[in-house]
Amino acid sequence: MLEWGPASGLAAAGFLAGALNALAGGGGFIVLPVLMLAGSPAIRANASGSLAVWPGVLMTMLAFRHSLGRSQVSLPLFAGIGIVGSVLGAFLLLYTSNAAFIGMLPWLLLAATLLFLFGPRLTQAALARGGSWAQLHRRPWLVPVLLSVVAVYGGYFGGGMGIMTLAVLALLGLTDIHELNAVKALLVFFISTVCGLVFIWQGAVDWKPVLPMMAGNALGGYAASKWAMGLPKPLLRKVISGLCILITLAYFAKAWF
Repeated sequence: MLEWGPASGLAAAGFLAGALNALAGGGGFIVLPVLMLAGSPAIRANASGSLAVWPGVLMTMLAFRHSLGRSQVSLPLFAGIGIVGSVLGAFLLLYTSNAAFIGMLPWLLLAATLLFLFGPRLTQAALARGGSWAQLHRRPWLVPVLLSVVAVYGGYFGGGMGIMTLAVLALLGLTDIHELNAVKALLVFFISTVCGLVFIWQGAVDWKPVLPMMAGNALGGYAASKWAMGLPKPLLRKVISGLCILITLAYFAKAWF
């Protein structure tokens, strides 16, 4: 059983991750390094991290559930692709060695950092092109291919998955911002839940550090949604961007030196 000091530190990290995810994203950059510092091997830390932020994912999905009724897309198809892809991504992670994952981790963090930095522009560009480019009746393969990439990535790593999902949905032709956020929240919820269940089934979760982080994550997400929405988001995104860059550079330095 964790002592009070380490448990409170893990809960505080979960609180911060939940608040960041509710406000601007980037909470995963807190969870993974903290779990590794707590002694979890890289693969178990990544698997455990998907459970640590799950309460925030659930709350986001519930917040947007009313907007799903207006969606014009095939939600069962999207959910099915998300489930299958996340299972594949989760097993790919579990069959990756710790040494190989540590070697890939700086590059995965770099991809997540770039998604965070340029996500809004990427989504806007996809919105601008989606209506004319997607033409789903002419390119029916686009939905399973693009969503499968998102789902496998989400099951394997997950950093920046929400931003990637928004851009892909916009590219597929969704233009209503409420529909975009609602479908994104549903997809991320299915992917996170299913890969989390796979990790639990395979015994890949370190529950001692995860449970206080889950509690903190739920509280952080709730608190941010209640009293911190007045924070200047451009400034907040700059601060989080700096944190993402520093952590990514630290992992590159660790891998090289």
